[in-house]
Amino acid sequence: LRSVRRETRQQTGSLRYTWRSTANDLVDFDATVYRTALSQEDSPLDPAQRSTESELTTTGIDVVNTSRLDWLGVGQTLTYGVEIFRDNQQGFSNNLPDRGFSDSEQQTFGIFAQDRIALTDRTNVTFGLRFDRITQEEGSDQGTQRSRFNEFSPQVTVSQEILDGLSLYGSYAEAFRVPNLRERFIGGTHFGSNQYLPNPGLEPEEARNK
Repeated sequence: LRSVRRETRQQTGSLRYTWRSTANDLVDFDATVYRTALSQEDSPLDPAQRSTESELTTTGIDVVNTSRLDWLGVGQTLTYGVEIFRDNQQGFSNNLPDRGFSDSEQQTFGIFAQDRIALTDRTNVTFGLRFDRITQEEGSDQGTQRSRFNEFSPQVTVSQEILDGLSLYGSYAEAFRVPNLRERFIGGTHFGSNQYLPNPGLEPEEARNK
């Protein structure tokens, strides 16, 4: 439908720090800072057509620690941490803001904990809980749209070792996924004459796994 010269660039960088104490079972620490930038530029071979460019960047940090402890003779492995990241999307057409990839942002804050309890040498019970707060914002000449989602995701697992190397387990977990920026806010003309409409009213997907 139109001939373009497409250039895609992806840059990824991360810095990780780990520390496991040999003298203290309460410290098994892992932290990662990262950034990913993806850009795509379409330059039409026909100078009468418009050039387009879109950018999507993600910046975040993950921090997690595992503590191993013995409480009243019951061994436990407690894992807990926090995850924070931000997605930012921008789009341009002939160097002007493009509704096709509108200026939008998503901020995610998650905190979680999981406790694996060894009831016996062969029986383990694991309890987990995660809380996420996600905020999405899109700005255009028609105003600013904001959405916020708060969600708890629980999980429980019971495992029983029947024989050496053979175990049975049962598990229940809940999860959810918020529509990403391109699913909610993409618009304009794509792939020739196909018209895309933003769908800011999309609800999160929910899952209950057994």
